[in-house]
Amino acid sequence: MQTFLQLILYLISLFTWLMVTDVRYIGVVSFWTILMIILIEVYQTRKTNLFTIFLFSFLYMIPTEAISNYDLLVLSWGRDDVHTGYGILLLGAGAVMLGYKCTKKISKFYKQNVSDKPQLIINKRRVLISLLLIYEIFFFAINIENTIYGFTAGRASAFPFAFSGILYVIAFLSIGLFLEYFKGNKLKTLLFILPIIITFLGTGTRFFLLFIVFIFFFKDLYYLNFKNSFKIIFGALVIITLTTAIKSSRASGLKLTSTTSSSETSAEEIMDFIASKGSDEGLIRNTAMITDYLSKNEVTYGKSIGFIFVFWIPRSLWPDKPVMLDNWLVNKYFNVSEGYSSASSFAGELYMDFGFEFALLALLILGVFLFKLEDWILLNHHTSFQNYIFSGFLMGWLFFATRSILTATFILITYMVFSKIIFYLLGRFKILIIK
Repeated sequence: MQTFLQLILYLISLFTWLMVTDVRYIGVVSFWTILMIILIEVYQTRKTNLFTIFLFSFLYMIPTEAISNYDLLVLSWGRDDVHTGYGILLLGAGAVMLGYKCTKKISKFYKQNVSDKPQLIINKRRVLISLLLIYEIFFFAINIENTIYGFTAGRASAFPFAFSGILYVIAFLSIGLFLEYFKGNKLKTLLFILPIIITFLGTGTRFFLLFIVFIFFFKDLYYLNFKNSFKIIFGALVIITLTTAIKSSRASGLKLTSTTSSSETSAEEIMDFIASKGSDEGLIRNTAMITDYLSKNEVTYGKSIGFIFVFWIPRSLWPDKPVMLDNWLVNKYFNVSEGYSSASSFAGELYMDFGFEFALLALLILGVFLFKLEDWILLNHHTSFQNYIFSGFLMGWLFFATRSILTATFILITYMVFSKIIFYLLGRFKILIIK
């Protein structure tokens, strides 16, 4: 029954897109129907699974952009391309949902394992805490200039990924290790990871906070109950407030703005306020941009997705190495700096490489893959400490992938490689006893 209600709600959103040309209105309908789908899923499963994370990230970035920026979108790209762009994202989300739900229906049902978080034996507690603190001091020190600049004048630059890939991985792992060191005490853990959080906030890399959040709250998210629901809601409000502040500071630093209020607030103003708390990543704009490009050019036949194989080769060794879609397309249409990029969404590379129909088929397969990942988390998150941390990391990956699936996957691969090395070294020197 719940799945049938979710289907009806999605069809309402899709029918609205088919019948209405005003993308702002479509965004409002999509916002509320997808929110209802999420609530039904949470009520049915009593946990925050990958399905709900994907839908929430979609809700957070796409309908809110349509509501907040509709006039500018139409002015820049025209009503038709904007409408098509939104439709591709909406249909893409539907394909992911269909793949996930159909696979769930035909798969073997596993009883949820409610065992506690697996224990990791810390053999040399002083050595571990010393290593973590030395890392944090180093991590904060090398980024202090960009962090201060980010809080005062706007983000100077993102972290240089090639240099800091391993530093990202240690940052994410340190959350779980601090939690284990303090025996699950979140307040103490939060105090000790403040340098990492402050650095992420100051440098504007707000989506990396997601990995911290999902690792930090994994158990609360995966085993929902009345008590921890309040913690999650409070945490979500804090994160949305912080990310809104970061968003406003990226170009010109934090500014105080005055607003006027009236005794009467219209439904439209309320919707605008809600949408303003979303994250305008330009996903509709960029999908409209791809639509415009493909109306004049051929698809790129794997050039965009294929970048994942050449990303790892340093440009110093290959000066003519291709650039990813997020970079070259926005530079083609706008007069921006050479290093500027703009996310192309979970569907962008597939749409650019192979067109609309293939993109939907691939996203259907992605939905199947998400259920298989969900299955893996269900069966393995409690079997080892590494799997427990990785399960939280996968949630962050999926949220990020809605924005840019390639960038999220680069981070995922980097994590998988370096975390293996780090856990091996910690075990080799008997700092941790890993079972």
